[in-house]
Amino acid sequence: MSEDLRAKLRAEVQSISWEALEPFLEKGTLLRVSTGLDIVEVGACMAEDARARVEGWLVDGKLGRPDPDLLSRWRSEPQTTFAFLIIQPYVLAQEMVQ
Repeated sequence: MSEDLRAKLRAEVQSISWEALEPFLEKGTLLRVSTGLDIVEVGACMAEDARARVEGWLVDGKLGRPDPDLLSRWRSEPQTTFAFLIIQPYVLAQEMVQ
């Protein structure tokens, strides 16, 4: 993995509210990153097309579309904040631990 890419992505991670993320869900581009993963690592693997790693996270449920129960909780807790990173065409979102 390129350290330059990781540094670039690390600088691009920002925090965002659920309200600001929800339009990406409606567009079908939002992917949830499990809190056990490094969002920069996930983004770098996606950007560099490291398919085996990305597929492993998808299979393990550590990366993917938010399920209905999680969406319900996020909608009922609007104060929840997320780290987000854009890896075209996707928006990666990771719930920030309070």
